[in-house]
Amino acid sequence: MADQDLDPIVLQKLQILQEKKEEAVRNEDYDVAMELKQVCDNLKVMANDLMHLESRKIQAIDGEDFEAAKILKSEILKLKKQIEIIDPHHPLNRNAHPS
Repeated sequence: MADQDLDPIVLQKLQILQEKKEEAVRNEDYDVAMELKQVCDNLKVMANDLMHLESRKIQAIDGEDFEAAKILKSEILKLKKQIEIIDPHHPLNRNAHPS
């Protein structure tokens, strides 16, 4: 998955997180840099999962499997909410992430 394939909101969040990670490295705050890297990696995985679900939903619709499309739509909405919760300006705020 190339970054240009990502949802624009995800891409923007990743850019902000990358900048924060680079700042942490410049400040030699490697614990924060490691945590920010993990947040970036998790966000990329969620974005990849989202693209996969969207593709499967399109296939379900094309095959007129509307029950599957309905289930996939629900999964997509849940994943989008998880992505939305990630605040790139306060990515290490444990209260902002679902348990």
